[in-house]
Amino acid sequence: MADKDCARCHADLASVTLKPQGKKSVTNFSKDGHPEFGAISKDPGTIRFSHVQHLRPGQPKSSGGADAKQPQMIADKFRDRYSRVTDKNLIQLVCSDCHSRDVELKGYESLELPVDPKNDFPTAAVQSTSHKLFKPVEFEKHCVACHDLDGIPHGLNREQTKQAVDRLLPLKLLEYFKDRNSNLDPEALTQLAKSSESQEEIEGYELRLHAVLSQDSACLKCHQKAEDTVSIVAPSNLKKKWFRDASFTHGAHLMVRCEKCHAAPYAKSNDVFDSTLIGNTKSSEEASQVTIPGINICLECHVQDPKDRSDQFGKKKLVASADCVDCHRYHRDSPKNSASEYLSVDAWRLFFTREFLP
Repeated sequence: MADKDCARCHADLASVTLKPQGKKSVTNFSKDGHPEFGAISKDPGTIRFSHVQHLRPGQPKSSGGADAKQPQMIADKFRDRYSRVTDKNLIQLVCSDCHSRDVELKGYESLELPVDPKNDFPTAAVQSTSHKLFKPVEFEKHCVACHDLDGIPHGLNREQTKQAVDRLLPLKLLEYFKDRNSNLDPEALTQLAKSSESQEEIEGYELRLHAVLSQDSACLKCHQKAEDTVSIVAPSNLKKKWFRDASFTHGAHLMVRCEKCHAAPYAKSNDVFDSTLIGNTKSSEEASQVTIPGINICLECHVQDPKDRSDQFGKKKLVASADCVDCHRYHRDSPKNSASEYLSVDAWRLFFTREFLP
């Protein structure tokens, strides 16, 4: 379908819709013919999360902090997954440590590295029709290595969490005590466990387990408080698909580095520490920023005018078409609504006249 067929209605939506408020007129995919993407205006998620902090080597809490993570500081079972380190032996996360493709693709690791000014497009222009989106981030897969909940399952409500704590407490206390006194024989362990110092240590650990149920629990490092008494935290509201009305796929853009379009997380994630990005307040502000780029990034490669596109071949590394149908399919009505709610009588007449037909 040619752009002119789409623009027949979308160039003047106010004249063909019953509820034109907020609807943008569109004529083609260019700076003057297409509005900014509405999906990137606000992140509805409630998670406090800093991409910048997680991309910083070792993720220290302060500049040069001794808490910067090294492989030996995390559990053995996670070390193979986070084996990528800097020359200072600090764990270096990349996009795929949290964002998994919906299909497995090998050979594209360089896409996640910072942009080389001399080479924005590190791989051959190979596309994938199977890779569309990335899988949702899951706490038990992507977060637990550094944010251990002492064996308490993630995502439970208040009562379920209390039951889990009560079941785990005896076993966890035993493990906790043995780990810290592994050099002692059973008889010596028994005597040590009866000491006042050991009792205080055990009680402190017990309090930390129960703290997950408090109003100011560790859960609030990333989550917002729940408004009800059943839940511990508010729903995360993380989007699985941002461009609901477009058919964007990552598989068609495998020749472009992640940073080219998602520059914000890389902005200050080097060894220069910016303390303003740490803490719940600032990380929540950063989390509200949508890291998806606006239309200008797309227009660097996608050229609407055929002549301009032809002229740019050979001058630019990547030049792509910019037809409406490259990103949009002919729309269908929502199951909850009939087309008559949106289209005026004049619009219906337009659909059923010879003028509309080829």
